[in-house]
Amino acid sequence: SACYMIMSGLQIVTSEKLDYRRTFAIGLGLFAGLSHDIVPQVYANVPSVLHPVMGSSLSFAVIVAHLGTPSGHLV
Repeated sequence: SACYMIMSGLQIVTSEKLDYRRTFAIGLGLFAGLSHDIVPQVYANVPSVLHPVMGSSLSFAVIVAHLGTPSGHLV
């Protein structure tokens, strides 16, 4: 199930030509999500206000990727 979701997401992302801004936003999102899982102690002491945003690696990665794009959307 997780592999299917990853592959579907990659197909959607790569369906259009990627410029440097989209590549940067996707890279930031991947880095944020992976760092949340690999080094969880970095995110252990975040304020309680940010727990809904940084509570899971998926939500954190999506928000970082979304904020990393100048226009606010990936596709």
